[in-house]
Amino acid sequence: MRGYFRGCGSPIRAYPPLAILTPKDRNNLITDALVFDIPEGATILWYGDTIDAVYFIPSGKTVAGFTPQGGNYRSLTTMGPGNFFVEIAALTGVARTADVVSTEATSMFQLPAQSLRNLMAKTA
Repeated sequence: MRGYFRGCGSPIRAYPPLAILTPKDRNNLITDALVFDIPEGATILWYGDTIDAVYFIPSGKTVAGFTPQGGNYRSLTTMGPGNFFVEIAALTGVARTADVVSTEATSMFQLPAQSLRNLMAKTA
């Protein structure tokens, strides 16, 4: 549901990495973003996916990792509140290099890469 936020946008308005934005720029992001509530153990993104969005985590926890051919799963990083991911893949079009799985119930918002590009161009 595009533009829907619990608490009238509070997940984004209160998100620390976006605090440097003007209220107008934050409101523009709210219009473009989607909010997801992810259950524990859900795969959010798969290795090899091409993604055109950036994901922000206001609450919960995820892990990024992969399983090498014929090997065991390798965890690369754990991400939680205040973290974001796939910004490089979203901006460059490069395929994902890891799966992202929730390790507990997680709320996140997804911002289209073009919205991030527009914001970057404005502030450059």
